[in-house]
Amino acid sequence: MESREEPHEMVALRKDGSTFPCESQGRTIAFQGRMVRIASVRDISARKIAEAALARRMNLEKIVRDISADFVRRPMNELDDAIRFALETIGGFVGADRAYVFRLRPGGDLAHNTHEWSAEGIEPQIANLQGIALDTELPWFAERLRRLEICAIADVAALPEEAARERAHFQAQGIRSLIVAPLVRREAAVGFLGFDWVRSPAFWLDDSRHSLTAVADILIHALSRKETELALRRSERRYREMVQNIPIGLYQNTPGPDGRFVMANLAISRMFGYESPEEFMRSSVADLYADPGERQEFSQRLLEHGEVVAEELRLKKRDGTPIWGAVTARVVRDESDNIVYFDGMIEDITERKNAYAERERLAAAIGQAAESVIVTAADGTIQYVNPAFERTTGYSREEAIGQTPRILKSGKHDEAFYRDLWQTLLQGRTWEKRIVNKRKDGSLFTEEAAISPVRDAQGNIVHFVAVNRNVTREIELEEQLRQSQKMEAVGQLAGGVAHDFNNLLQVIIGYTEMARRDLDPRHTAAAALAQVTAAGNRAAELVGQLLAFSRRQVMRPASMDLNAAIDVMAKMLRRIVGEHIRFDFRPGSELGRIYADRGMIEQVLMNLVVNARDAMPNGGALTVSTENVTIDESFLQGRPWAKPGLYVRLRVADTGHGMDRKTLERIFEPFFSTKEMGKGTGLGLATAYGIVKQHNGMILASSEPGQGAVFDVYLPTHAEAAIPPREPDELSARGGSETILLAEDEPMVRDLSRKILERAGYKVLAAQDGAEAVAIFREHIGKVDLLLLDAVMPNASGRTALERIRNLQPDMPALFASGYSEDALFEDFASDDTIHLIQKPFSANTLLAKVRETLDAARGRHG
Repeated sequence: MESREEPHEMVALRKDGSTFPCESQGRTIAFQGRMVRIASVRDISARKIAEAALARRMNLEKIVRDISADFVRRPMNELDDAIRFALETIGGFVGADRAYVFRLRPGGDLAHNTHEWSAEGIEPQIANLQGIALDTELPWFAERLRRLEICAIADVAALPEEAARERAHFQAQGIRSLIVAPLVRREAAVGFLGFDWVRSPAFWLDDSRHSLTAVADILIHALSRKETELALRRSERRYREMVQNIPIGLYQNTPGPDGRFVMANLAISRMFGYESPEEFMRSSVADLYADPGERQEFSQRLLEHGEVVAEELRLKKRDGTPIWGAVTARVVRDESDNIVYFDGMIEDITERKNAYAERERLAAAIGQAAESVIVTAADGTIQYVNPAFERTTGYSREEAIGQTPRILKSGKHDEAFYRDLWQTLLQGRTWEKRIVNKRKDGSLFTEEAAISPVRDAQGNIVHFVAVNRNVTREIELEEQLRQSQKMEAVGQLAGGVAHDFNNLLQVIIGYTEMARRDLDPRHTAAAALAQVTAAGNRAAELVGQLLAFSRRQVMRPASMDLNAAIDVMAKMLRRIVGEHIRFDFRPGSELGRIYADRGMIEQVLMNLVVNARDAMPNGGALTVSTENVTIDESFLQGRPWAKPGLYVRLRVADTGHGMDRKTLERIFEPFFSTKEMGKGTGLGLATAYGIVKQHNGMILASSEPGQGAVFDVYLPTHAEAAIPPREPDELSARGGSETILLAEDEPMVRDLSRKILERAGYKVLAAQDGAEAVAIFREHIGKVDLLLLDAVMPNASGRTALERIRNLQPDMPALFASGYSEDALFEDFASDDTIHLIQKPFSANTLLAKVRETLDAARGRHG
């Protein structure tokens, strides 16, 4: 029974020993008859950082409120203690080493350090920081103070050249980072509040500056109060203005389900779509919540704990628009512990939530992208890699970060290549090219790289981002496609040439036979004509090999046992290879059957064996073996043309001189041969290739110089029982008196066929193409006994002509003459026993016998 655990958080250990927070969820499932537990772990570092940052900000804001309350609570004579307490509290919270307050002399030209707090072990500087002339000693800082800007310096050493005086001043005190907020009165700086980091640099969030501003305002309020009561009233007014103008919404509301607002600032009224705080306070607390149930749960937690900090809730504006708010609230009670009101603060975090969601989507997209993504610093140090990089290169994220992309350098590119890369990037342009890289295991791969510089707000290049796509497989596929297209083009050319030669050979062989019949065998020309006939037959065999390569040879497939076929051939194969070569046949057990043309498969084996024999002129070993194999995904890698399934593998292996890679790439091309002139036609392996392809199989060759060669032929298995080959019936070459409609577009072949048939007593109606054949049939409908059609003709093919004629006379028998089979024709009419085929070039006896056979078969069907 499947079970699922609730997700829980834990701390995990990385490979490098560091820890990180993660969320784990497991489930138990049944697998192969037993229960197994599967767990998923998700890194929640980013979420924890965000939660910590939010909690930090809320704690800081609470400290600010506490400090403010402390100033209000203390009498005038304790304000200096209150200031020192505030500095210690804030400084300790943010991890500063020093916190201080400077006051400016009226006119703003001299600064005096009036209050200071130093962390334990940090040398106080208050005595050394009196009467500083800001405009002359620290002009860069003075200008920012004059503009009432918060001055946040994360790295003193990185200050620009125009701040050289400030850099020297701060470094003399050992300061590495600082943040300073002006103390403002009457829109002018009367001093400043600051924090120094000496022992280590500091990092802070931008939105922390608002809290720093609030602390600065509180301090100036206190200092002003110390000076005069009037200054105190002004500071209080300024504080109220700050509350109204602070970007975070503040409110107070009465308890109960119908709670009403008794105080609201401008930020909260605008946040929820109201014109003013007064208008906002006319609404109820319930109007703010998108989910009443969520409001009830929030109220319960608030009553139970007395305070809820930065809880993210779904809220809604006046017009119903949904927003996200980080709500902080506390219960305010009187002396009798009765609830007086709820004090609260709402920050609109809709943009932050949306940005977080967008970052999550972006991070997920980069993490799941198929392309490798690498981010480096300006000096090339790797700062981020995505999982695709790990899969492609073999380097883990931990191994790559801190390294440079030089770990991938393959040595396949010269210095000019990398010089062009860096020049392009440093000019601020994107570099896009293919690059050969090296994996962790040393293997090479090719990527299409797009590397772009990333600039900061000042236009300085701070990062480089590379998006690389592994195109190694594509390149292999492109090469295989080019080879396949080349073989296909050569095959089409060979098939076309063979078809034309068949027509010529038909005429040569046919007329030669006619001449021999009309000539006395003792005539001196009889022997010469016999040689012409023999040469024509030999040429027909070569044409047949071309047709086999181009996969246009006529197939007569049947279910067959490959082991049995090889057993029959074994004795002959041993004679062919000779006594100097050891021949061994290793039949596979329980070998699957194949659906194939037995003669063609025997020709494939013969050609491979002869090729192996010729590769071992000084002797060796030749092994023929068979085996059942399953083509699976591992085999398909890099072989997109292969199809998965069950196959019978025929392997021919030799110990000959082998072949190099260039030879292997061309081994199946027709007329390509490594043998001496006159030792071969270059059609043996090309023929084997074509026959195997015609059987929907695959043929692969592997070899290295001096290591012999292995040829693997994969033929799909066939479920039916093997049918032993049937001996062909003896064909009768006698003639007849029937009427035959002959359609042939080649004039010489048409005239020859007509003469052969007419000499045998047949009446012949001749047409030069399929369209004319249909027209002649219409004129002689009911008088034609047989159609003799060329398969390929202009205007209308033999198949088209037959279809049109059978619309007129459905049972019309037909004999197709072709140099190769048209697959579509014989797939459509595979079960039609009224269609017969004769392959060109044919002899007169063969033609007459096939015509007689077709006519007699038609007569038998009609009784």
